[in-house]
Amino acid sequence: MTKKRELSKEKVLNKAMDIAENEGLNLLTFQKLSQSLNIKPPSLYNYFRNLDELKITIGSIFFNRLEAVLYENLLGLSGKNAIKVFCSTIRNYSLKHPKLAMVILIVPQYEHQSIIYQSSLKIIKMFEQLLSFTGRPKPELLMLSRSIRSAVLGFILLELSGYFENKMANKDDSFKTMLDINLSPLP
Repeated sequence: MTKKRELSKEKVLNKAMDIAENEGLNLLTFQKLSQSLNIKPPSLYNYFRNLDELKITIGSIFFNRLEAVLYENLLGLSGKNAIKVFCSTIRNYSLKHPKLAMVILIVPQYEHQSIIYQSSLKIIKMFEQLLSFTGRPKPELLMLSRSIRSAVLGFILLELSGYFENKMANKDDSFKTMLDINLSPLP
């Protein structure tokens, strides 16, 4: 008599997260996932409608975990210091999860109602809340938020892609300098 496999959505998701974390979300396939779980690919449809739904779920988990780390690191902080900690936390979290962090690039392709979009939006709203100490009008606050986020995410994506290898300038010092320049207009 064969022993029945005990597979659950949680086990499938954990294995998918492992693959995405180690190889990249773009290399995650149902074929690869089913092989690592020792099952046939069609069995995965019992847990996720398609690969896209699985990737959206993984991306959402990435952002939710990042949000929790941000709340923990920002507790009791405000002003420019909170902005620096926010940006540094996102960088450090992305460097700790480099393959998964590339999920940042796929968020815009999903509908605004999707869980991945909503999860990333919570982080943006948190950042805008931190910037509110400046007292600037909403349109100006939005432009300021976009400017700083673009610089930070651009730096992170370039760093994760293998740029900034010149030993003349330390990556951490470069990040700090980039932040100081972008935050210099703030009070």
